[in-house]
Amino acid sequence: MLKVEFEEKGPTLILKFVGEFGSSDIGNVREEVDRRTKDESVKNLVIDLSNTTMLDSSGISFLITLFKRMVDKGGKLIIVSPSDVVKRTLEICNLHKVFRVVDSVENAVKNI
Repeated sequence: MLKVEFEEKGPTLILKFVGEFGSSDIGNVREEVDRRTKDESVKNLVIDLSNTTMLDSSGISFLITLFKRMVDKGGKLIIVSPSDVVKRTLEICNLHKVFRVVDSVENAVKNI
């Protein structure tokens, strides 16, 4: 089951996903993530995938939706420490060239 933890640092929302980031579990968190990322005060998104064990096409689609949402607001989306499996999935889809990937939440927040 996919779980998400939220933390706000000024205009930056930090999402820490834990579990399988796939079609069967996204529905559990999508509504709350959508609500929080559509808030006008949120300009940037940091997504911690260090404890994510799987990423399928639904998860990829959701990440792209969030990326576009932040770009439309003039903000950024940064991915933090994807697990090896998730990192490989991003590479196969060439999304490692689209998303900025850093090694820690602190570095992500500092580089926004």
